[in-house]
Amino acid sequence: MNFDPQKFFIGLMDFFSMLLPGSLLTYLLMGEVGPVVLGNRYAALDGTQAWAAFLFANYLFGHLVFLLGSWLDGIYDWLGDRTLNRQVRQVARRRRLLSWPIRACVSLVLKREQNLGLDRVLEIKELIKQGLAH
Repeated sequence: MNFDPQKFFIGLMDFFSMLLPGSLLTYLLMGEVGPVVLGNRYAALDGTQAWAAFLFANYLFGHLVFLLGSWLDGIYDWLGDRTLNRQVRQVARRRRLLSWPIRACVSLVLKREQNLGLDRVLEIKELIKQGLAH
């Protein structure tokens, strides 16, 4: 039997991206959702049956959480397109800045994002207006 690291990596990805969030959500919701879904059978669950129900709900909720989280990728990509380099390009090409709410969202989501390059472009632009730079 050969050890295949790629299969082990996929197992870790499944654990951290689906099973762990699913188990947390299942644990938090099992008291409210369990009786609604299983009715009177929920109180009769014990031992192996309870673990089987928990693992099934864990797997199901984990996939739902992963699906909902994947929708956030679009927002993250949209904000990533408005980072420092993109702002500088926009100022250079279109001669206008992104609006301040968009810049605030980018700095909140992408914590390492700084406006140093943008600030420098604005300084140069101001110097050009004043006729101090050539």
